[in-house]
Amino acid sequence: MTFTEALEISLFFSLIVFVALCGASLLAKLVRRRKGRTWREMISDPVRFLAIRAGVSLGIGALAFVLISAALTLNQHRPPTGEPPVVTVSGSAGETAVKLDMDACGDPASGTVQVSGIRSGASAITVQSGGERTPVALDEDNVGRFTIDDPSTKRSVLSCYVQMPVVVGGAGSSVSLTLGDGMEVDAFDSVPSPSEYLNGRWVWDCSADETCGVLATAGLAVETGTQQVIVLVLAGILGAIIALFIGELLIEPVRRRLDGLKRD
Repeated sequence: MTFTEALEISLFFSLIVFVALCGASLLAKLVRRRKGRTWREMISDPVRFLAIRAGVSLGIGALAFVLISAALTLNQHRPPTGEPPVVTVSGSAGETAVKLDMDACGDPASGTVQVSGIRSGASAITVQSGGERTPVALDEDNVGRFTIDDPSTKRSVLSCYVQMPVVVGGAGSSVSLTLGDGMEVDAFDSVPSPSEYLNGRWVWDCSADETCGVLATAGLAVETGTQQVIVLVLAGILGAIIALFIGELLIEPVRRRLDGLKRD
């Protein structure tokens, strides 16, 4: 659902509420009119009559828009269905360590791959991402560098999913992730949970002869608190609208009735 669709739904909901409020009030006044009262006596100020109900309707419509927007931004969307990046290692008799560095959701990620126990001093490394396969050259320390345009998928307004590279080949592997300032990995929502946190990196280990896929959940450290604040604001708006609704449709008729009894 887009912003325009959410706005259209909210305006349509406001219209329905406005028609319902006016219809209910006119029906109640129609009953009074049968008792001899004129429309002019019951609706002395038509502009105020319509303006109050329009205000209540727009307020409820605004609340609906905020709720829809909050649902779209705070909703934990389904994990991505695309293929994760794949690091293929051949000629390595030891472990492969893949490190990914990403500042924020949506940013490119820089990575390094390091292999150990290379047989005959030869090893071929390729990284496949987005349908493209790129060879990675190793330096004298058996470390190669690569870049992934954007391994993340939006999860909410403050968090995202990060598909960590899958390592194929080698005798066991580990993948690790480092994030920018204010960002962190949610160990509970990541699948699987990180094996450890070491020197500012979240690390996942994979045994030999296994292809381990890791879906890390990354986001700002303030996301939980922000969600709570938004919920409190929504509750305050809803309470104000309900109070206005009750005051106009319930308390005001009772007050007028009591004023009529006093005059009698």
